[in-house]
Amino acid sequence: MLEIIILSIKISKRWLENKMTDKTKKHYFQVADIGSWDLDEDRSIVPSIKSILSGEGIDCVVDGDEMNSAGFEVWTYKDRGIIEKALEENGVYLEQ
Repeated sequence: MLEIIILSIKISKRWLENKMTDKTKKHYFQVADIGSWDLDEDRSIVPSIKSILSGEGIDCVVDGDEMNSAGFEVWTYKDRGIIEKALEENGVYLEQ
């Protein structure tokens, strides 16, 4: 019985260590051609970006750049390359 408890503690410790290394990452992007988006002056690309990423199963928060309508930040646990690929596969081309 003691061995089962010790094994359970080791598994729980490993799981917790893995969770502690999962850190939110902030990635900044800028679309290559904001003119291709049908936006009014007061509309943002953020809802579209969020919708695309959610549709790809990427849990994230998207925040627009107030000084640059083509720029936005993505807060997520995913790496930058995964976000870039998801956006480009959905027709959102990014500045390099």
